[in-house]
Amino acid sequence: MSSRVETFATIVMAAVAIVVGIKVLSEPKSGVRQVTVAQGKPKLTPIADTGDVYRFAMESETGVQSGSSQVDLVEFFDIECPFCANYSEVLDSAQAILRDTLFVRFAHMPLRIHRFARQGAMAAECAHQQGVAARYVRAIYQNQDSIGIRSWAHFGNDAGVRDTVAFESCRTSAAVAARIDSARDAASALGIPGTPTIWLNGWQYSSPPDLATLLRDIRRFAAERRQTK
Repeated sequence: MSSRVETFATIVMAAVAIVVGIKVLSEPKSGVRQVTVAQGKPKLTPIADTGDVYRFAMESETGVQSGSSQVDLVEFFDIECPFCANYSEVLDSAQAILRDTLFVRFAHMPLRIHRFARQGAMAAECAHQQGVAARYVRAIYQNQDSIGIRSWAHFGNDAGVRDTVAFESCRTSAAVAARIDSARDAASALGIPGTPTIWLNGWQYSSPPDLATLLRDIRRFAAERRQTK
């Protein structure tokens, strides 16, 4: 009898340990901002104040003015964020389908929990100066497991950075570092919850929308804009 009781007690204790372990692993550490994960149907809310976000955001295509596009999208991103890497496929698909209807900007929001995020943001900003911001960000997303192993210039080769000397000089620039910090401060001042966070024509999604939802909303905003012209 005592043997059965001991066996039952052992099983119960093991089950409790597993539950506690799962709970500890699933809970965020105190003071650590977690990335945003899409859950449920995303909601759109109007943005009351854009702060300095547009001042520090990178255009996905250098030389293309937002006024020539019908719908403006801003993605707050972190180069080490795995959810950002996954979501880039949605944005790439939306741009491929809608082409000139959609104008994309990247707003720097390197999270402090990521060791190389700030350095990566500076490298992306330097790639932007050579007109290949989107390609540079995509090159890193496709090889996130190589961050900290491959050099930032190596990613630049994949993205089409032409002047590596200028790129390296830019990457260690105090002015670029200050710009990234200002961009992060601008996002924090507005209470951006994490990465990726998506703005669309002055509205903010509660969580990143899937492709079908994003296409629907872009087309709706584009139609509204045509009607007001």
